[in-house]
Amino acid sequence: RLYLAIQRLNELQYRARWEAHLNAPFIILGHCPYSMILTDHPELCQIDRFTIERLLATPVKQVEKLAIDNQGASYCRFLVLHR
Repeated sequence: RLYLAIQRLNELQYRARWEAHLNAPFIILGHCPYSMILTDHPELCQIDRFTIERLLATPVKQVEKLAIDNQGASYCRFLVLHR
């Protein structure tokens, strides 16, 4: 499911990838389609969370929002929660 979720998110232009970690994987979105209006509408982050949860059929938690990486690019990070 993780691979298929990343594939679908990339079809939607999210520039998604995942990272394996000891406790749980993270999904990283390298593009936010709402970034220009997110300040006025922070609830739009929930759309991404709901989309990922639906694709994975498991809950996720957003742990970073429009963070900046070492190259200056923004990203959002979601922790895949265990049931």
